[in-house]
Amino acid sequence: RLPAQKRLEMLSHWIAGGRTGRLERQVLKEKDVLKFLAAFQSWWDVLQPSWCSRDAEGKWETGMYGKDWQKLDCGGVNGLLSVVACLSWWASACEEGKC
Repeated sequence: RLPAQKRLEMLSHWIAGGRTGRLERQVLKEKDVLKFLAAFQSWWDVLQPSWCSRDAEGKWETGMYGKDWQKLDCGGVNGLLSVVACLSWWASACEEGKC
């Protein structure tokens, strides 16, 4: 399972509801897009292996391949599908001109 620490509230509701709603039913309001993105980034940070780090500008450092990615090896309905769901909601908001 992916860590629930700092998981987005919208994602937690979708999971708690049995993931029965289609992804596009989760609509971001324009005023919530930046808040959603900040929350997603915080959660994404929690998901990263301990050896991943950001540079002084806050960007992920590159060239760290070949290390252990076991922390993200999470299948099942609450695994990486949860990350894809969040990206889908963000993409939908951008398509509607909210980004």
